[in-house]
Parts: sequence; structure tokens; C-alpha cells
Amino acid sequence: MTIYIINPNSSQHVTQGIDRAIDPMRAASPVP
Repeated sequence: MTIYIINPNSSQHVTQGIDRAIDPMRAASPVP
């Protein structure tokens, strides 16, 4: 399954927050 995340703001602060928020999904993913 692929999840696309759209960051319409594109500010560094928001991008970092999204990155931290999806870390648990990355850890649970079987895809490296």
C-alpha cells in the first residue's frame, strides 16, 4: 500500500512535523 502525503504549505517546519508524524508508519512498514 502506498500513502501519499501532500504538504500544501511546504514550509520546513510543517515538513518536519509531517516527517515526525509518519515515523511510526515507516517503522511498521515491511518496505525498507
